Amino acid sequence: MTDIASQVSDLKRILPEFGYEALTAVHEKNAVVQQCEVDIILGEKKRKFPLFRPRRISTRMQPYWTRYCDRKLINTALKECDIFIFFWNTILPRYEDLELLKRNGKKIVFCFVGDDVRWYYGQKQEFNFYGFRETEYGENYDYSVKGLETCLNYLRHGEKYADVLFSRLDQAQIALRPYFRHHMMVDTKSIQPGPAQRKVKPVVVHAPTARNVKGSKYVIEVLEKLTAEGVDFEFILVENVPNHKAIEIFRNADIIIDQLLIPGTGKLSSESLAAGRVVMSHMAFADYPQNPGLDYPVIDVNPDTFYEKLKHIIGDLKLREEYSQRGRKFAEEVLDYRHFIKKMLSILSGEKLPYDYVPSFFREKFVPESEESVAVYNKYTQMVAGCDWYKENVKPGTRAELIF
Repeated sequence: MTDIASQVSDLKRILPEFGYEALTAVHEKNAVVQQCEVDIILGEKKRKFPLFRPRRISTRMQPYWTRYCDRKLINTALKECDIFIFFWNTILPRYEDLELLKRNGKKIVFCFVGDDVRWYYGQKQEFNFYGFRETEYGENYDYSVKGLETCLNYLRHGEKYADVLFSRLDQAQIALRPYFRHHMMVDTKSIQPGPAQRKVKPVVVHAPTARNVKGSKYVIEVLEKLTAEGVDFEFILVENVPNHKAIEIFRNADIIIDQLLIPGTGKLSSESLAAGRVVMSHMAFADYPQNPGLDYPVIDVNPDTFYEKLKHIIGDLKLREEYSQRGRKFAEEVLDYRHFIKKMLSILSGEKLPYDYVPSFFREKFVPESEESVAVYNKYTQMVAGCDWYKENVKPGTRAELIF
């Protein structure tokens, strides 16, 4: 219900290749820079509520119109759809649609994609454990117990009702259910490889969606330092640019810088690898077991290593060419939507695949950030304690006032 990184729009375009017609809906367009080619934008329908006079009549009627729009969509989907794939949200308030879908025999897929399920205090503790720098969320983040409840409510509902669950290690600090690896997917057929790597003055691009989360201040500091040293390169900072224009910038760049704090990659990396660009991002290959069995062609950097590694790759044309060739191949063989769809359909058809991850940090190491938060954690653990996957994978007991 949220088109994170255009994944809903992309799936609508690609699912027909597998014989599935897709009905796509979002609550709102996520950002002006993204394509949002979906069938229904629910928020726009709700705003078409007719005005009555006196105004108090409209005020009283508005909630009924909102519920009508929600119910009309879910009733249409129940009639026309067999599989429901959720990103960031579901259709009805309080996730009431999940029980309804289960009762009607529908298949449910959840793709967790970041801060929808990533909780600051969980991430902070895990990053401290691994020796990573803290992610700088800033003053707009909701650090309160209310913020925790919002995060846990969505996470546990997904864990309880999903037939298939996709997520990532860097957002699973308070997760309980085993899951399959969610790659930030890309349609490699829609992105052609860019030109050969420049021999002189390579173009370096950084395109942060949120500067503090991506570690942009460290990126800019290093680029300014290299410029002062006379290192020959061109830097382009891409922000608030429509996606189709941004991809052309990525295709014509040589080196793409994704993020320096959270280990992993975003849509920027996936699109850039598909374009055959050199990608730099914090991966922590030696310490953080997020890519089992995968040889990710991404240069691993963090705020402490970024200067030396960027300076080296700018001057090493042969190494840049090697990464460029590996990147496109990896995108085609691992990151393309078609691999995700095949895997999802195989699991839904009954094929038993081993989980990519069984999360353990919350059960074994996490300590609640406050006395008030303990009750919230235990409330939502109890919500899923009767699930088969929970009984098979979560050891019963207590620790740090948490009850399992």
